[in-house]
Amino acid sequence: MGLHGLKLFLLVAVLTCMVLSDSFSKGSETRALLSAWHFMPGLTVFALVWIRLIPKLASPAPLIVTLKG
Repeated sequence: MGLHGLKLFLLVAVLTCMVLSDSFSKGSETRALLSAWHFMPGLTVFALVWIRLIPKLASPAPLIVTLKG
């Protein structure tokens, strides 16, 4: 659950940086800073998703066993 919360927080940060960067003129230092902050959390989310997916893809899901009575 902690990993999901972290990813949610980072996705909100990415979206916030993206929306706020439109408020500043192109070429401004603030817009460049927001662009960098947009990139780094986005890259972190990408890495966290793969960290979660690799073990899931590497081991097959257990079979569902039903009991007939």
